[in-house]
Amino acid sequence: MKHTEKLRYERPLIKKLETGVPNKFGMRTEYTPMTHIDGVAVKDLIKNYGSPLFVMSEKTIRNNI
Repeated sequence: MKHTEKLRYERPLIKKLETGVPNKFGMRTEYTPMTHIDGVAVKDLIKNYGSPLFVMSEKTIRNNI
């Protein structure tokens, strides 16, 4: 019988993607997880809507337009 390793648990994260924003080494590869989106805790969003979750910020869209 072959023994397989148990997969390591990874907690769900929501990350703000800023594509095309280079750092001093070239294109950006690191992302900082967000804890809140427009004042709403990411934990609450995941609890209410599940994961994976795609979130769009009306505030950010309006600011960019």
